[in-house]
Amino acid sequence: MKALISIDYTNNFGADNGTLTTGLACQKIETEMLNVTESFIKNNNFVVFVIDTHDPSNKFYPENSFFPPHNIIGTLRQQLFGSLDNLYRKYKNSNHIYRINKRYYSAFCGSDIDLRLHERCSGHL
Repeated sequence: MKALISIDYTNNFGADNGTLTTGLACQKIETEMLNVTESFIKNNNFVVFVIDTHDPSNKFYPENSFFPPHNIIGTLRQQLFGSLDNLYRKYKNSNHIYRINKRYYSAFCGSDIDLRLHERCSGHL
């Protein structure tokens, strides 16, 4: 099994009005992101959506002092960007789709992604 990891492809980083938008750079790859992700899903490969997640009220959260509020839990800006959100919603209950909220820069810090990859992709990492 192959794996695809989509990291932080959210409205906050892709939409023109996102707090930390990359704007056109993110928007230009939307069709390719959709096509590659859909191909992985239809081939029953492991697809991981890693979503930057912040709680601005948590005073112990280290990134709150580095960046303006962004990807706040439960907001539209935290949703996947563009048509990728619709694709995720269509397949989110599949056993080879995994969405995880991340708290730090690294998708692997404090998460179980490494374990899940080794379970599904033994010898192909």
